[in-house]
Amino acid sequence: MKKHLMVFIALLFTFQLFSQTPGWHILQNAPVNNIKLDDCFFINENTGWVINGNVVKTTDGGFSWTPQTGQIGGTRCIGFGDSLYGWVGFLSGNPVMYKTTNGGTLWTPVTNIPSPLPAGLCGIYAVNKDVVYACGRYYGPARIIKTTNSGTTWQNFDMSAYAKGLVDCYFFNSDSGFVVGGIDSFYQFSRAVVLFTSNGGSSWETRYTGSLSTEWCWKINFTSQLTGYVSVESYRFTDTVTYLKTTNGGNTWAKVTFESETDSFHHQGIMFLSNNQTGWVGGYPGPPPFGNGKTYQTTDAGLTWIAQTWGYNVNRFRFINDTIIYAVGKTVYKYTTEPIGIHPISSEIPQHFKLLQNYPNPFNPKTIINFQLPTKNYVKLVIFDALGRETASPVNKELMPGAYEVSWDASEYPSGIYFYKIITPDFSESKKMILLK
Repeated sequence: MKKHLMVFIALLFTFQLFSQTPGWHILQNAPVNNIKLDDCFFINENTGWVINGNVVKTTDGGFSWTPQTGQIGGTRCIGFGDSLYGWVGFLSGNPVMYKTTNGGTLWTPVTNIPSPLPAGLCGIYAVNKDVVYACGRYYGPARIIKTTNSGTTWQNFDMSAYAKGLVDCYFFNSDSGFVVGGIDSFYQFSRAVVLFTSNGGSSWETRYTGSLSTEWCWKINFTSQLTGYVSVESYRFTDTVTYLKTTNGGNTWAKVTFESETDSFHHQGIMFLSNNQTGWVGGYPGPPPFGNGKTYQTTDAGLTWIAQTWGYNVNRFRFINDTIIYAVGKTVYKYTTEPIGIHPISSEIPQHFKLLQNYPNPFNPKTIINFQLPTKNYVKLVIFDALGRETASPVNKELMPGAYEVSWDASEYPSGIYFYKIITPDFSESKKMILLK
């Protein structure tokens, strides 16, 4: 019996050590904006850009951020065709767009857009480094610009016959894609509209027109060639909030009721996993007392929604895969199984296991914990309070040999003595630290 119990405990520990489910995390070193960060773009799970007036870049999955060269200010949207070619758009001003050809080391104004220059740009979609679409602005006038040669020349489309304002765009390829926004006057009489082109913008079809006033489309994305979603903003404070969904490639769109707290009406970012069961809608506060800026999650394809605690004023989601997603709102958020606070600081292989003393110590509210691994190991770093209760586990994954740095934010914990312990199949050690607020 005792032998069976020991085997069960060992299996339970192994399951706890190796099993992880994806979740949302606040990136502790990311830029912060009390209103919202308008947009971000990631070309892979590690490399991406966030606009916060200017542009900042990460190459390590959001652990650290570097301001980009040049003070361009006032950015509204961003898109990259590859690791080198990227564009940012502005809500107003001249120039209305900047371009980089070296991954953001240098941004230069785009000055060859044909007249009349768009008053502002709200959405950019780079099909690749050659073909780029941009649209705007959400309160008008409605225009689309397009390049097929990396910005050497641009086309300029007047969209006033189809919409009052345009907010976002999504393209399957160089010719076929959607733009979304609103028709009639923004915002008292606006109605949601979804437009489609199959010939690179030469002509457009209206695929959806809303029947209710004071609402307009905000963000669009697809989980597959057939299934897509559009968030809908509204200033009607007495009606149920909705979003749009297609299951036939955008030929038709159905209005879906968003059953959530009744005071969150100003929805912006929207994203679903590829299974179309789990998804999120971000909110932006409307005029008081309406709107709360919360993010809501569904796990049953939109039948029910639950308010989350991790994201506020989320305006954009960027999907990498079903276990890596980025989002921007008041700061940058990451959906991942990875421990967010861990960062390799050396690829040199240490000779021994080692757990170093945290610094600063005492600390308030953040501290750094370093450790070294001489071999590939599954590592769990656990933090306990003075009573021996586990309060956090900032590392729980397999790591390659090397030296690592872990950032722990204790903002939500009370002052006192804490212990941190590293656990691997080959090594275990603990140390004491003091949180002093």
